[in-house]
Amino acid sequence: MRSKVRALGIGLLVGSVVMCARYGYARDHALADKGRTAKASGRLLSADRDSDDWMTYGRTYSEQRYSPLEQVTDQNVSKLRPAWEFDLDTFRGQEETPLVVDGVMDFPTPWGKVFALGARTGKLLWSYDPRGPKDWAANGCCGPINRGVAVWDGKVYVGTLNGHLVALDARSGKPLWDVLSIPRYPMYTRSGERRAQYLVDGAPRVLKGEVIIGNGGGDNDMRGYISAYDAAIYRRTTAARAGSCGVSILFRVNLLVPARAAP
Repeated sequence: MRSKVRALGIGLLVGSVVMCARYGYARDHALADKGRTAKASGRLLSADRDSDDWMTYGRTYSEQRYSPLEQVTDQNVSKLRPAWEFDLDTFRGQEETPLVVDGVMDFPTPWGKVFALGARTGKLLWSYDPRGPKDWAANGCCGPINRGVAVWDGKVYVGTLNGHLVALDARSGKPLWDVLSIPRYPMYTRSGERRAQYLVDGAPRVLKGEVIIGNGGGDNDMRGYISAYDAAIYRRTTAARAGSCGVSILFRVNLLVPARAAP
């Protein structure tokens, strides 16, 4: 058994089988350079009728994770063969849902790293590393896993384990903006005891131009909440309430779970 964790692309070897051979590295970049406006609200609202793309977490806003594709059936599933593989740079667990839009696959790995690959060839187009503190994984139950990204209007959004919401240029992976979405407490108490922190390991969602992120603390008996930001550019405001990190939160919902008073 080979030791590295891999992301696999599976091709159905039926009919004129060699689809991947027709699409090379240049094709992957051409798709990435289209502007990747697949993230417009109209396309997401009609995602259930789009069998070519997987544009959001769960595929559609209803998050049924159901594909209407009929090419793979119980009659030919045994003919599936690996079409390509991509070596990841970690041995940590993978719990993400890759998104595929206009021939490009975007997905995160632990700590909120992001990769963009040509979906047909597995060629790397770009990658992003938030370079967050590795010891932040101690604040979660399941290590530094990340469950997904959001794609919208030429941007890829990711939440990092240490609580940043980052917007990346979908063509280049260059960060466009970065906002801290969680309250930040001193790492240690006066007595030297490590203090639990909030974290982000869920996938953002985008709705009507707002990117929504969940902020977790339940593993440490802290109240979780969700917040939303302008998807185009986050705006600083003096109206943000205490603990909201000074950005333009469009809404904030506290989950009804037992809360522990802030120290």
